[in-house]
Amino acid sequence: VLSLRAAPHCARTPTRATLGVRRNRGAEARACTTMDASALDDDFCVALDATDGTIEGTTAGLDLRTRCYDGALACDDIDELRRDLAFAASPLVPNDTFWIGAADEPRCALEALALEIFRAHAGSSPFAADAKSGAEWWAQVKTTASADEAEREVSFHWDKDEQAHALHGIYVFPQLSTVTYLVDGGAPTIVLERRPDSFDGSISPLLIEAGAL
Repeated sequence: VLSLRAAPHCARTPTRATLGVRRNRGAEARACTTMDASALDDDFCVALDATDGTIEGTTAGLDLRTRCYDGALACDDIDELRRDLAFAASPLVPNDTFWIGAADEPRCALEALALEIFRAHAGSSPFAADAKSGAEWWAQVKTTASADEAEREVSFHWDKDEQAHALHGIYVFPQLSTVTYLVDGGAPTIVLERRPDSFDGSISPLLIEAGAL
């Protein structure tokens, strides 16, 4: 399974940053970081859309509906993709995720696929060709008959900026997420209309009324 987060015009949090958060009265919330906690000016600031937790103003022109495509992957050599996927998901590769920029040259078949998926879904964005735009991708190889849950499936989770969450505890969500199956079988992907609050991680206890399989 190839998972991808498309990020038209994403902002990256500096590694050595301290976080200060302030909420605005309008429809956005603003998370600001500074390289020095005593500094008066913000060296880094990202505005979050309060309705979906993405970077404010970056979802223009995107189709955000949940969709499913059967037979969408037309590939001359699916075995090459599967070999790349198995290697990317193996212990031989230290990275958990990978980044392909909108203007980058793919280094393997999987990166070429990730870039094509990014262009297919984010090409209508006014930021699609921006140097800061691109896709974060990673590979999963699962054994559906395994007794081990981690080997069998991916548990419920939210795609997010893992660095922003690990360093500062905030949830910054991608503009788009996709899942591509390279085999006919496998556990299904379930999408529910629920996300945590970007700042305190709280989740609404209300009944979830909609989802997609």
